[in-house]
Amino acid sequence: MAFLERLAGDITTNNTSWQYVVTYTPSVDGIYLVEFHAVARDSTTSDDGVYHVIHPYKRVSGTVTSTATRTVPVEVEDDGTWNANIDTDGTDIRGRVRGDAVNNVDWFVWMHVYGRTT
Repeated sequence: MAFLERLAGDITTNNTSWQYVVTYTPSVDGIYLVEFHAVARDSTTSDDGVYHVIHPYKRVSGTVTSTATRTVPVEVEDDGTWNANIDTDGTDIRGRVRGDAVNNVDWFVWMHVYGRTT
């Protein structure tokens, strides 16, 4: 397995809708291990959150799917309505976040992608 890419981004959320921050598009068939990190801060309430998710994906004939039924999450958060995780739409692997319905939440995220391709 080789390190393939590091993606990073920041965003401010002001509701509980999912917001996509980073996206990786596997270009060849193979197995991928994705490590996703997010840190968040609400400057109004001083609430904080830290998230770390590791999850495997595979690309077969151009379609990206999950290869596991569960992720390995680490969450430390002051506000239980916040969340950060990764998903796929069948083409891309995406890192996403959501804040709370009242205050702005400032996020910084980064995602490391490792893979073995055919």
